[in-house]
Formats: sequence, structure tokens, C-alpha cells
Amino acid sequence: MTVRTLTPTAVLNVGAAKYPLDVKTASITVDEGFSPYVSATLTIAHPGLTIMALIDPTATPRRTVTLTAVQGGDASGTVTMTLNLTARQIVAESGEVGLNIANDEARLQDYSPASPQSLVASTYQASVRAIVNRVLTVALGATTTATVVSGVDVPFKTYADAQNLMPNGNFEVSSGQWTAVACTLAQVTTWKQTGTYSLRITPNSTATGSYASLALNLTPGQTYTMQAYLRVGVALTGTLNGDALKLQATATLSGVTRIVARSNAGTNTLNTTSVLTMTWTVPALAESSTVRLINGATNSSANNLVYFDAVTIFEGDGTDTNGTALVYFDGDTPDTAEYRYDWDGDAGLSSSTRTALVQREADTLVWQPGTNAMEFLQPILQTVGLRLFQDIGGAWKLADNGYRDVSQQTRVAYGYNLYRATDLVSRTASQTDDLPLFADAVVLRYTWEDSITGATKTASDIAAPAGFTKPYVLELTDTPFPGAGRAAYLLGRLKARTRQLVVVGAIDVNARPGQDAVITTLDGGVQTGYVDAITWDLGADEMTVTTKALIAVTSGSIGNAPAGQTIGSVGPTTTIAGYTN
Repeated sequence: MTVRTLTPTAVLNVGAAKYPLDVKTASITVDEGFSPYVSATLTIAHPGLTIMALIDPTATPRRTVTLTAVQGGDASGTVTMTLNLTARQIVAESGEVGLNIANDEARLQDYSPASPQSLVASTYQASVRAIVNRVLTVALGATTTATVVSGVDVPFKTYADAQNLMPNGNFEVSSGQWTAVACTLAQVTTWKQTGTYSLRITPNSTATGSYASLALNLTPGQTYTMQAYLRVGVALTGTLNGDALKLQATATLSGVTRIVARSNAGTNTLNTTSVLTMTWTVPALAESSTVRLINGATNSSANNLVYFDAVTIFEGDGTDTNGTALVYFDGDTPDTAEYRYDWDGDAGLSSSTRTALVQREADTLVWQPGTNAMEFLQPILQTVGLRLFQDIGGAWKLADNGYRDVSQQTRVAYGYNLYRATDLVSRTASQTDDLPLFADAVVLRYTWEDSITGATKTASDIAAPAGFTKPYVLELTDTPFPGAGRAAYLLGRLKARTRQLVVVGAIDVNARPGQDAVITTLDGGVQTGYVDAITWDLGADEMTVTTKALIAVTSGSIGNAPAGQTIGSVGPTTTIAGYTN
């Protein structure tokens, strides 16, 4: 590597207008442990009052600066970036102006919504990338997408307990709990939505008020949602009740029974399945409540094939944590890795409870005012082992801890391009992202207010191997629990960065975080690992490289080789003995 000087130029962008700036010194930092991933500080000559008035980091639309650094006139040694103006300072004595600029991660840190933004929909829960793309688009004001460059896009499902208040809603037990009004009820196998049986309602009167009725102990003032599946074996004929093929909810007030809710009407078509739904609030003074499954026809041979199945009643609006309708379950529903299902009393004769076996709050996907975009995304991403960053070229990327930039190696060597080195191992020092340099366990404690009930909730995520000596403890207030995994992710990052070797050498404008680092020092020999951060100081004409996960390379090992040499390069005419170490 030849020592070459970087020549910086900068342009202030104000809409379509561009104003050249006279750059005196510049320092550019690219750091995978810090957000913004790309930032820079510039010192410029005073540009005059007209342009100076435009250098306003509070202006709307935001001002940007395009910074270009050319290394020795070599096109391969040119780096260009357009960054947001975040601060400016005038030095009165010299007349010079200091500028701070950063990539669009700074805009994410500035933006928070004016009202709660829900991302609980199944589209978002199916893909972390979909969550990220939505947040980027909202925060930046234009359609923006991120690419997964390391790791995989994964679902981010949320979970919650639920109770189906309907006893025997799939009619697998001949319970006698339902009361027949102007009809006869039968447990049949002719059609079913779940299980083996459904309930057939056959009118036995010339009146159209034919239905099955069930008394339930519902709480006055509480909202409920009822759902049922309906199928008509033969289309109903003759005079029909106005509520034929519907659900009804009733309440008794002062001894008078009143209909307080009706569902949509089922389809009166041969062998067509309908989903009936109604949501209602029980009157505050209700003395009792019932629900009804309505045939609504008179007794004739054409009106005796109306079936109901998979009947549910849930408190609230009947939606699951992804915003879709809760699906039928009872105590006989098979358990999964995510949920356990139990009868609350006698099997087939009682309500049922679904118990979440995975804890991840739906509130995690509600973006609240006062929470900036990066703060909202970080718990979600770290829980699934990913991080979001915008590279020098402006591309948004999602990467796990295994991300590697394979474009080249970053090599800094004694007697070649190394100026100085600092090797730090400490139990008290901190890193650029405020994580400690050393901790061998992570404890995250969450506290938040439930958006539905208003109750204060708490949860913990712990990654603590046996024999740990120093935990990193983080209190996360106003942060809904995103599920377990974030602590393990942070511990993985800590373990890779326990030792911090910082070397200063000649500038290599193609060095990037994530590249293989090959470091040779006078006293440490050859060590290999990965680049964690790069700073190009254009004023001092030097580059600072912070490394992670370094291991020593002993003399004669394969890793102790010149740049560009591979095992394949010594064959096929020679043997491994031809490999230079």
C-alpha cells in the first residue's frame, strides 16, 4: 500500500442549487457500533454571508452536503457521500466554520410520529424487513427499502392469552346447553367447520322465530365479539324472519328481554359457508344476557338444513395480536410451540383458554409519539439478531453479527503503513455505542404501560452464562417487551469486542467495517479479526482502525500471508509448501 493524501471537496445542496465549500480539514467516521453509521466533521473557510445564511441545520427541507475525497487522483481511491447537515459552528477568531454531517440515520433519530402508528398487521408480523421498510418510508417521507445482506428476514409474531367464552362451540359434545325455540336441535356430521360435528337447526313451527338460545354470564359494560360459521344445505324458502341466518345478542333489563346486537346475514345459497360476526357492549344495567343462532324460517322440508359450527365469544373486538379475527379454539385444540389450549372447566362444557408460551407484546409494534424511528426499530431488530445501517453509498442494509464486507482486507502493518497502536483490555472502559468494553452477561429489564388496559407491565431478558462475573444491566422504560433474544444479541457483540486494538496508519479509502483485518504490530506479531470502525482524518492524513474478534496468527500459519495470496494461487503446479508465510 502506498501512502497517498486524500483531497476533500464539498458542496452544499439546497434543493437543486449547489454551492461549493472550501474545505480546510475533514474527518470521516464509519462505525458499525454506532448510529449514524457514517458521519463526518468539516472545517471550511467562511463562505460569505449569502451562503452562510443557507448553512442552517434547522431549515426545511433539510440541507445536505456532498463530500468527496480523492486519494492521489486514483479513481479507485475516491469516496463520495451525501450527508445531512446536523450542526454548524462559527469560530469567531479565525472566521472558519465547523460542520457536522451524518447519513439518513440522523433523520430516523429526529423523526417520531404525531399519533400512534400500528404495525401489528399480519403483513408486518410476517417480515422484519417489512416493518423496517414501513418505518423508513414514513420517517423519510418517500418509499425506502432495506436489503438483507447477512442473516435472513424472519417473522416477528406477537402473542397474547385469550379466552373463548363459548362452551362447546364446535358441538363435539351433545351437551343440552342450548335451548331450542320453535325448532329442534341436532348434533350432526353432515357438515362441519371444525372437528366432527355441527349443530343443525330445524324449524318445527309455522312461526319464523326459530333459533337456538344460550344464556351466558356476561359482564355489564363489557364489549364482546361473537363469531360463527353458517352453512345452508338447501336454500330457505317461504316467509323468513328479518334476522334469518344471523346471530343475535339479547339483554334483560327490568325484566324485559331486548335484542341489543345483530350480526351480518349468512348467504342463503346451497352449500355456501358464511362467517357471521357481531360486536356489542352489554348494557350497564343488564340483568342477564343470551346469544342466539337463528334459522328464521318456518317448518317445511326445504328449511331444515341450517348448520352452525365453530362459535366463539371473546372479550373486546375479537382480533388477535396481528389485527385479524381470532380463530376458533377450545380446550381440545392441539397445543403448539406458541400456545397451550385448556378447558376452563369440564371438557366440552366450559369456556377455554389459550395461553401464550412465547412472550412478545403486541405493543412492541405500536410506534408511539415521542419514540424516534431508530428507537422503535432497535428492540425489534436486536431481538432477532439484526441491525440496520445506511452505507456510504446511501443503501439501507440489514445485517446480523456475521456480516462481512468481502471487497478487500484492511491491512495495517509495522514497517509498512502503521503509525501507532493502542491495545486496550478493560473492565471499566466503554465503547462508542455506550456498551461496556467488558461484560460477560447481559440483563435487560423492560417496563411499559399496556396500551389496552393501562396497567404497568414488566419483563426481563437475560443472557448469563455459568460463571459470569460482570453483567451489563440496562433499564428500558416505556419499552414494551419484544421477546427474548436481544440480550443474547448484545452479549454476542460484547464478546467480539472485549479486546479493543486501535491502530493508526496511512489512509486506505477502501477500508470498511466488516472487512477482514490483518494487523501486524512490533510486539504483537500478526493478528487477524474484523474491522469495527474506520476514521479517516484528512487533516492529519491518517486512518484509525478499530478492530474486534482478533486472534494471533502464529509464524508459518496459513493466515500469515501476503495480500492477494490464497491457497488456490499456489496450485496446481506447486504444493502447499509453495505457500508464502
